[in-house]
Amino acid sequence: MAIQAGATRPGRIHDQTAVKTEGLDELLDQYPDVKFLIDSGYRGLANDHPDQVIAPPLKPKKDATADEVAAYEATRKPSPHNASPPNMPSL
Repeated sequence: MAIQAGATRPGRIHDQTAVKTEGLDELLDQYPDVKFLIDSGYRGLANDHPDQVIAPPLKPKKDATADEVAAYEATRKPSPHNASPPNMPSL
C-alpha cells in the first residue's frame, strides 16, 4: 500500500526539506512499527531509522569489482518472485 505523507505544495521541494517540514522523522519515532520504502533522496532518513526505512542500495564506485556490481544489480532489480525488499511485508 502506498501512502503519501505531507501536504501538497506548489513547485518542488528537496527531499530532506520535506522530511524536516512534514515531520517524517518524528512520526517514525512515534510509530516504531511503521516501515517506509523510499527513494535515494531520503537516504539520511534510512540511516537514522535503519529498522524502519528501506532505501535503494548505493551505486558501486567506478573501481568496484564485478561481484560488487552484480550484487548491486541484483538488489536494485528484484525478480518478480522476490518483489518485496528485505524486511518489507508483501501485500
